[in-house]
Amino acid sequence: MSKSEEKLVIDLSKYYQPTAMQIQAHRSPSKYILAGGGIRSGKAQTLEAEIQTPFGQRKMGDMKVGVRVSNPDGSVAKVIAVWPQGIQDVYKVSFVDGASTIVTGDHLWRARKGLNQYNQYKLYTTIALKKHLDEKNDIFIPSVASSSRSMVSIEPVGREECQCITVDHPNGLYLTDDFIVTHNSFWMCAEAIQLSLDFPKNRGYICRHENATFMKSTFLTLEELLPPEAIVRHHKQQQFYELINGSQIYYGGLKPTQALKPLDRIKSMTLGFFAIDEATETTEEYFLFLMSRLTKMVRNIKYKGLLTCNPEDGWVKRRFIDQQKPDHEYFEMLPSQNPHLPEGWEEEMRVQYSDVPGWTRRFLEGDWNVPSDSSHGFGLIQYSWTKAASQRDLPFQAPVHFGVDIAGGGLDKTVIVCRRGDAAEILWSTLGAPTTVLIGKLKELIEEYAPSEVKLDATGVGWAVYETLLEHYQEDGGEELIIPYIGGAKAFEQDRFFNSRSEGFWLLQERFKDGNISIPNDPELMAQLANLRYSIRSDKKVALEPKDRMRRRGIGSPDKADALMMAFYELSNPPLEVLSI
Repeated sequence: MSKSEEKLVIDLSKYYQPTAMQIQAHRSPSKYILAGGGIRSGKAQTLEAEIQTPFGQRKMGDMKVGVRVSNPDGSVAKVIAVWPQGIQDVYKVSFVDGASTIVTGDHLWRARKGLNQYNQYKLYTTIALKKHLDEKNDIFIPSVASSSRSMVSIEPVGREECQCITVDHPNGLYLTDDFIVTHNSFWMCAEAIQLSLDFPKNRGYICRHENATFMKSTFLTLEELLPPEAIVRHHKQQQFYELINGSQIYYGGLKPTQALKPLDRIKSMTLGFFAIDEATETTEEYFLFLMSRLTKMVRNIKYKGLLTCNPEDGWVKRRFIDQQKPDHEYFEMLPSQNPHLPEGWEEEMRVQYSDVPGWTRRFLEGDWNVPSDSSHGFGLIQYSWTKAASQRDLPFQAPVHFGVDIAGGGLDKTVIVCRRGDAAEILWSTLGAPTTVLIGKLKELIEEYAPSEVKLDATGVGWAVYETLLEHYQEDGGEELIIPYIGGAKAFEQDRFFNSRSEGFWLLQERFKDGNISIPNDPELMAQLANLRYSIRSDKKVALEPKDRMRRRGIGSPDKADALMMAFYELSNPPLEVLSI
């Protein structure tokens, strides 16, 4: 086997000290992993803890990369990383047979609850197990001599200097004091580096939505963590590192610019992993595209999609929190348990965030259920509201109105939404349909559904569609049936809303909030609604974020959401005097 085909073993502890949940995320078998909210404190034992090796006991403080330790399955594992964790609160964990060990509060245990031996083993922190024991629950961990071992007490015993280790066994387990089995794992840039070291000739892409933002933030982390001894060369112009085992780590943005079109480069590649920092900045389409590139053929490869972000409504929350899709896993990493932050940092942030409703709960406590419209005043429609509306069964009844959003080109879609009473459905959604096809489809649907109003986007090519339909239905009261809609026109309540589009979506938001709407279970529609933002202007008027600004943060035109809003915009014949935005 050539050197380039060998798995590299490099001590990353010189560059990176993972916290407990980061280690757990590193060891996760899931293909797609989201780490959200912040980072946590370290999983560790005291330096005096005895670790079992094939040659007798050695102290945790003596552990080094390359030392062999005993695994509960009878095999031998090798230490591949050592992580100093500083001085921490420690706990004495005692067992029914008199054995005991001293560990930190967030030390991870593979344990099961209850007397039933068929209950599944799961990962728990020491603090979580203490709570279960205090509540009189039976706790068992795997045992070397028998199938399980009963835990009887967990008591605080002071503060000591601590350390944890990572082993190369697939189960991540090793034996400590009195042959007690502990669990070990090991996170976004560090995981990407480890995937590159473990699988020779691997290839990955680490990114944020915008290249400029990536270079000022995530790239600095990657540069700091990547061991110099692993690098053959750094191709700065092409933005990738080449490692001594043939692996390549590409980096940059997802959003195309005049100078860079990253997806043109990636679409011809096969990847073994990708990592998106601050994933809520970008769109689900980019995530799905990167998923499709996980086809790199490398021996024994483990494909991975890694994401980080703070709690926010949208596609990330839908995939990882609400739906919990197969092979998706979320690890909560909170600032409150991060020992590496400056002293007093969290207290200072709580003071700073106190004037911004929802920020403390979202950014310090990791709460995904904080209403978006209370977090810095930008979110309009909560994702939880759209989810509830998609599960609500309301009857079809009068009035019957159409909302028609007409594509302006590019990747925009033409969408027809039908509102019957408080229930909505998408009748047609297509990319790049000629106006003649749209007009024909509208005539067909008007005949079938007999709407009393057809409100259509009358900007750009939409005006020609409006005039054609108006003329066609002239003898049937065309002016009452075919109604032009211009989002930049004046609002009816001009003292409250900057323009018609702001007013229409605000009224739609009130329907969602009050539960007076049902929508199809369409992930694209729900994501578009959750991505809408608004602001309060200096004149105290509500202003919806313009589409060009949405595009600058990587959000496409919300075509389905616009069509839905028009279908429910109940004010007939809105004024057409257009405002400058």
